[in-house]
Amino acid sequence: DANEAMKIISGGDGWCGRGSTSDEDCVCGQGDNQDKNGSQEKNKYVDSPINTTYSAIDDMQQPHSSLTTVQGDQHGQTNYSSLLHERSRISENCKKNLRQLLTFCQEMHDHRRQVSIAVFLAIAQQFCGHTNILNYAPEIVRQMGLDSKHYTLGFSILIGTVKFVVTLFVIWRIEFLGRRSLLIGGMGVIAASTLMLTIAFWNQEHGDEEYMTPASAAVSLVAMIGVAAGYAASFAPLTWLLISEMFHPKFRGRALGSSTIITYLSAALVSFFFLSAQSKLGPSFPFMAYCIITVLGVFFAAFAIPDTGGKDPNEIEADMKQMRWWRWRDGEASLWQRRLSQARLVPDANNNNLSSSQMQLV
Repeated sequence: DANEAMKIISGGDGWCGRGSTSDEDCVCGQGDNQDKNGSQEKNKYVDSPINTTYSAIDDMQQPHSSLTTVQGDQHGQTNYSSLLHERSRISENCKKNLRQLLTFCQEMHDHRRQVSIAVFLAIAQQFCGHTNILNYAPEIVRQMGLDSKHYTLGFSILIGTVKFVVTLFVIWRIEFLGRRSLLIGGMGVIAASTLMLTIAFWNQEHGDEEYMTPASAAVSLVAMIGVAAGYAASFAPLTWLLISEMFHPKFRGRALGSSTIITYLSAALVSFFFLSAQSKLGPSFPFMAYCIITVLGVFFAAFAIPDTGGKDPNEIEADMKQMRWWRWRDGEASLWQRRLSQARLVPDANNNNLSSSQMQLV
């Protein structure tokens, strides 16, 4: 049985492949076939069932490896396609955002006059000094020599009452008085009031006494009330009203939102530098700066802002183009003269025919 098993394993008649089943023959056969030992050993390992089994197992594993390779390639192609799709989507979004930005810039250029007026109103309403007079009213009153809580509380209530009354009056008579007139008039009151504050604090700064004289303190109180009243008659109601009336509904929301942001930034700057400017440059310097800015704003409002009452945005834009500031900016007129010299045809006195040689400068 053992020899038969050897035959099955060796694949021949004997262990050495010579047809003998005895152990002696196998041993002798090894000596006789010494020259063929290399080839027999090779055939033994190549043709053995165990190696054949391992070879079959390797053959069974090869399709699995190939399938894994194909699946890996397909997965890689899927990832690559996803990356290409994501790249295309990001590129389209960037192009879309760029087109929207260019369109927005073009629209802002087409409405540059309205944008300039909106920015002016948003900045000027904070740099007129109204914010600091409200925020630092106790400190300003203390600098006047009125360091009592009763004075401070009563003065704050008085300013709030004046603003409330003036605002009600503006709402009641705004259509009769006109937006442009109220804006210029209120800014004029603010400019005069800040000038009074400048003079009062200048005298206190260069005087011998630590606090203001009673007369200067009274003038300062009236001036602070004047700033509050002028603000309530001009910037407080008219800033947002003018901006909403100048722009078309398509741009109105963005215009109001942008103006609000600019207003808050301006208020932060004005409030931040008020006390430091007073300590370094003198108590009167901030009020002098507010006065100069407000006076410049009065000139800009007189030359650049039309009345918007009862008009649609197209009519307001047409009136705006006729304002002297914008005509000067466009090179069509002088800022201080009615218009630049222009040549035009005039009819002959003797007949009504026009001649190319008959020109008149106006």
